[in-house]
Amino acid sequence: MAAEGREVIGKIVRVELTDGRLYVGRLQCVDRAKTLYMSSGCEVVDTEADCYQEYSVFPKKDAERKERYRYKPVGGVIIPAAAFTKIWLDKAITEAIPIETEDDETKKESNEESEKTEQSAEAKA
Repeated sequence: MAAEGREVIGKIVRVELTDGRLYVGRLQCVDRAKTLYMSSGCEVVDTEADCYQEYSVFPKKDAERKERYRYKPVGGVIIPAAAFTKIWLDKAITEAIPIETEDDETKKESNEESEKTEQSAEAKA
């Protein structure tokens, strides 16, 4: 995967399949064959689609709501390259759920150390 592609690993993505279905989940990795591996996946179900069927996974209280889209939890999702047409970063969700990486933690520690150094230098002056 290209260096610029690594920054989406661990982020929430939306994937449109060739048959029109849409999945949302946290991108875990992409292999050499460009197969997508996602965790915490949900199928986005369009209740106005011709092929829509009521699923038993939706609680009865959800059946009373008149929402166009519902999220059906499916867990881990593996999507081969030939099966998807589009993938995009879901910035609204990703920004709402910040993920700290090892690099972020290292930057925080470095910033904290430099702040302590600055404070001790000011105290001496």
